[in-house]
Amino acid sequence: MITELGAGIETYDSKHLLRAFDKDNKGYLDVDDMLHGLAAMDPRTTHGGVPAELRCRYIFKYYNVSQSGHLDLDELKEIMKDICKSKGEVTTNEELDTKVKQEIKIFGEDLTDKVPLKEFLDGVGHLKFRGTSLLFRLFSPLNEIVAKKTKQSPHITKK
Repeated sequence: MITELGAGIETYDSKHLLRAFDKDNKGYLDVDDMLHGLAAMDPRTTHGGVPAELRCRYIFKYYNVSQSGHLDLDELKEIMKDICKSKGEVTTNEELDTKVKQEIKIFGEDLTDKVPLKEFLDGVGHLKFRGTSLLFRLFSPLNEIVAKKTKQSPHITKK
């Protein structure tokens, strides 16, 4: 159902979206989970202040495929790959591996193979790790997506 919304959401892995949206790890989404997750992806949601931290938590959960509570090197590499892709940069696996080994130090000098949530939030929040504002975004604002879908749906009528 999520991927039927269009506007770029279909480019995301639906299992990862479900995990990221499920704030309480219930194994399913309620309406609040869905609305909050989509609001976090809205291109008009700022990537500064409180909204930034909330967005970063969604980003962390989306990429934390192992659900370990920390980003391992492969998960961090996926983030780096998607940031580069969002910027239109083409990178090889070797270049990404090098970038990951350099960037992990941003989150803490003693970190070599994993980044816990707190350090991720600090690194992004203090603008040490850049590019996350490009991640986890819809192509269009949520209200425009809903308006378009409402006009297309034969099941919704105005009275």
